[in-house]
Amino acid sequence: FLLLNDLWHPWWVAHVDGTRVEILKADLMFRAVPVSAGRHLVAFDSYPISGAVAELGRRLGGAHE
Repeated sequence: FLLLNDLWHPWWVAHVDGTRVEILKADLMFRAVPVSAGRHLVAFDSYPISGAVAELGRRLGGAHE
């Protein structure tokens, strides 16, 4: 695993060698991605507006259930 001591948020997206991978929560609040042994290119991209809108939609949708 690659551990990044930066806050996990649902609007982060990660790619390892160009393939999208799941970002896991590490120690309850940091970001981690699975990587195999060897050299890899890991990229993190943030989409705060679309992520915040999606989170708001999930919260509002849950309130109506």
